[in-house]
Amino acid sequence: MTTYRVQVRAWADTSTFGPGAIIAEFENPMNVGYADYINDVPEAFFTIQQDSRYAPLLRGYEGRSHVWIYRNDELVHQGLWLETDNSPDDIVIYSYGYLAALYWLHTDWAQEWTSAQVDTIITDLWNRAQTTHTQSNVGFVGDGTIEAAVTTSGGATPLVLPLYTTYYKRILFAMKELAAFSIGDTTNTVIFEIPPAASPVFNFWKNRGADKPDVRFEWGDKKIAWYADRKYGVWQRSELLAVGSSPNDILLRKSVTDSTVMTSIGRRQESIFLAWVRDDTELDRVMDLRLSKAVRNDTDLMLRLYPDSLDPAPASSAGYRMGDRVYVKIDRGLTNYDGYLRVIGTQALSSRGSENVRLMLQEQHGA
Repeated sequence: MTTYRVQVRAWADTSTFGPGAIIAEFENPMNVGYADYINDVPEAFFTIQQDSRYAPLLRGYEGRSHVWIYRNDELVHQGLWLETDNSPDDIVIYSYGYLAALYWLHTDWAQEWTSAQVDTIITDLWNRAQTTHTQSNVGFVGDGTIEAAVTTSGGATPLVLPLYTTYYKRILFAMKELAAFSIGDTTNTVIFEIPPAASPVFNFWKNRGADKPDVRFEWGDKKIAWYADRKYGVWQRSELLAVGSSPNDILLRKSVTDSTVMTSIGRRQESIFLAWVRDDTELDRVMDLRLSKAVRNDTDLMLRLYPDSLDPAPASSAGYRMGDRVYVKIDRGLTNYDGYLRVIGTQALSSRGSENVRLMLQEQHGA
């Protein structure tokens, strides 16, 4: 039987805001839920009763404490208690992972990097969030691994930005932007995270995903209870019209077309303005990458699994982690999958002794 334990911890101090003494601890609360998403803020909640003997002790700690969730004594969520729903009977406490602090912290005005590798920029942004900003809510988080994003799938040549400038930009958004840029037209899975740990650290991985042939889901195998299969053909384009300004105050123009896709779906155009392009060669390269993305009919598949049929990540027993690819086979009506899909999000809910897991999956990006 899966067991859950939830701790609410006070600030250790008001300089680094790390986790300190346990205020209250709950064994198997009424409901416990937690979720994680690639390059976004993890979230969680748990429910207790208003007449719990611990409830009065929690007064004054909303927005000023940590929430740690253990699954079978393994730490699966860490975050800040930021929201609460109250009724006469119940209390629902919401926690957001430590990456949430990067939403509140901003870059400097006109902060600029010239000819810098992505890992250099990420390191500078992390150091600003962690130490330059005094009384940061991630001041207690340590330095983990920050890798140099690379130009090709599985390659070794670091990506370099000729110029990157921010103006009071949320550090979280800057990191999301840099991670998206680092994926480019490769099959690399670029991930930044602060995973649950007794001493949490910040990581930026250049390629984190792996294929998991032993983690398989097939319609009718008593694992998939229901699914939602969404394809976004409305975003498909067969022709892109690009305008880019160069350092010499010259406007560069280019149109790129996929004739095969145009024959299939017709002419569907999109115009793109690029604020800084070095030359025609760079404009050609960038627009070819954009077109390879524009012609795709992106898939968004969500699997709702039968209760207690899959352990949720980040539990070590899950057999997969964020960014890995799992095998999915569904042959039903219009839905047709038979291959690997990437895990981009997980949701888990434990209620009345039953654990329910949802997986959010997408096709592998890249060429």
